[in-house]
Amino acid sequence: MKTTFRVGRVKVNRAFIREALDGEHGVDASLDENAEKVLEKARAIAPVDTHAYVDSLHIEEHRTDRTTRRVIADVPHGQLVEFYNGTLTKALGASAGKRGKKRKKLVQG
Repeated sequence: MKTTFRVGRVKVNRAFIREALDGEHGVDASLDENAEKVLEKARAIAPVDTHAYVDSLHIEEHRTDRTTRRVIADVPHGQLVEFYNGTLTKALGASAGKRGKKRKKLVQG
């Protein structure tokens, strides 16, 4: 006995997809909101000497096959600040809330 499948055409609603990604309550809005939380926390906990590090913190948008937001410190000594203080790592963990704590427990043991 032969099994036959009939494949129909799929019509993609591109306007809906675009709205879901770029709309007011879409993925972009969620990414912006989360990145702002991380940036705010990073500025609050960053070590301050000359304010150069804190002043350099900003959000960058990157689009390839995905849309991302990155919180960046673009001063030459930014990597040293992150190495010694973990400012962006702590800010990201704090913005994750309970999810971040759960992940930390899984990693630690």
